Amino acid sequence: AAGPGRANGLHHATSFPWGGQRLDLRFAADDAYLAAGKTWVPWGVLLAMLAVTFLTAAMVFLLRGRAVRIAREVADRTRELQASNRELEEEIARRREVEKRLEAYQQDLEREVAARTAELNSTTNQLRTILDSEPECVKIVSADGKLEHMNAAGLAMIEADSIEAARGQNVYELIAEEHRDAFIDLNRRVIAGESATLQFRIKGLRGGERWVDTHAVPLIDADGAPTRHLAITRDITAKKAAEEQQAQLEGQL
Repeated sequence: AAGPGRANGLHHATSFPWGGQRLDLRFAADDAYLAAGKTWVPWGVLLAMLAVTFLTAAMVFLLRGRAVRIAREVADRTRELQASNRELEEEIARRREVEKRLEAYQQDLEREVAARTAELNSTTNQLRTILDSEPECVKIVSADGKLEHMNAAGLAMIEADSIEAARGQNVYELIAEEHRDAFIDLNRRVIAGESATLQFRIKGLRGGERWVDTHAVPLIDADGAPTRHLAITRDITAKKAAEEQQAQLEGQL
């Protein structure tokens, strides 16, 4: 705003804010200048100063308006970013909670698997002990005639030192040639789901020969399909020898 004139000269003063401070513009013409100059000159200068003042004020107003808009946009963007950060923090917290639950579930599952595995190992060891103590041969044969498991009595029957030495061997090769086709047919029928029995002669890994009597049943897998056969085999060599001796005696009578 313009200040009031004074009796000893022409004065004009105005001020406006600029960069956090106030800018003062002043114009003054003393009485000697007014007496020496023409009257329109100081008024012209005064009007020019007023125009400069108004232009400066307009520029300041525009700049301040732009600064206010920028500050408002910055504030709005800051609020948006803060809201996004809060959402992100909440999402991270939810994911961490899910991860904790999954980790706890995994630990429970691992403990359950370990317990079931220990129980299965214990059961397997018990079954192995029972099978190994069985006086008759217990064996598992695959569909193509490969030996998968045999207890101690069976290993002694085929003259094998260990299951490692016998596992994977084709049992057809242990069957006497005159009985081999009959045993192959037995294995085929058992794998098809039947139960079967057969008496046949075998030749051990060291050349020893025996007569055996086997009872075979299908072994069902996890899908309910018979894929192997489980057999219990007895050594009947003594029985066969007695039968032959009895037959000879009867033939002599």
